[in-house]
Amino acid sequence: MSMSEKAEEFDKSGKYRRKVDDVLRLLEQFRLKYPFKEDSEFVNSLRAEDIFNEGKDYFFRWIVYELKDLGYVGGYPTAFRNAYNNLKFFKELLRIAVADEKTLADKVDAPWENIRGLGGDKHLAKKIICCYNDDVLPIFRTDDLELFFKVLRQRNLPSHYDSMSLGEKYQFLNQELSKVKENCAETEDWDRVFFMWFLYVTYKGLS
Repeated sequence: MSMSEKAEEFDKSGKYRRKVDDVLRLLEQFRLKYPFKEDSEFVNSLRAEDIFNEGKDYFFRWIVYELKDLGYVGGYPTAFRNAYNNLKFFKELLRIAVADEKTLADKVDAPWENIRGLGGDKHLAKKIICCYNDDVLPIFRTDDLELFFKVLRQRNLPSHYDSMSLGEKYQFLNQELSKVKENCAETEDWDRVFFMWFLYVTYKGLS
C-alpha cells in the first residue's frame, strides 16, 4: 500500500485523534504556564524549583510526563537535577530554544551537553524546542527520523549527511518529512502531532 492508502485507512476509530486533541490542549496550558517565547523576561524569573521539584508541579514534569503524547522521551531525573543545579546556564539554553532568529539546527546544536543528561541524541532538548515550535515534527530519535525518511522518500540519505552536525541532521530530516506530509493530499492538512502518530503506528507498529 502507498502512504496515501495507509493514511486513508489510519485511525478509523478516532483513537489517535482524541489523543492528539487532548495533548494539544495540554500544550496550550504548558505554554501559558511557561511563556518563554511570548515573554522573554519570564525566563529570568525562573527558580530552580520551577525546573525540578520532585512530587510537585515543575517544568520537566510537563515535558516528559504531562506531554507524553506529544512525542515520547524517557524520564531523566539526573538531567532534571543537573538543570536544577545549573539554573543560570539552563536559562541560556531555554532562550536559545525559543529564539526566532535561531535555526532549528542552531537550537539543537546549542551546548545542551554541558548539562549532563541533556546531551547525546538530545531527546529532551529536541522536545523542549518542539514545544515552542509548531513546525517541528515531534520525533526525537534520529534513528526513527532516518527510518521514516528512507521508507517515505524511498532513497538513501544524501552523501553529505554523515558530515552534518546533529542539529543539521534534525533540521534536514524535519524538512524532508514535512515535504512528504505536505505533498500527500491525505496528510497535507494534518497537524504535526497526528502525522507523528501515523508514522509510528504505520511504520513502527506502535500501538
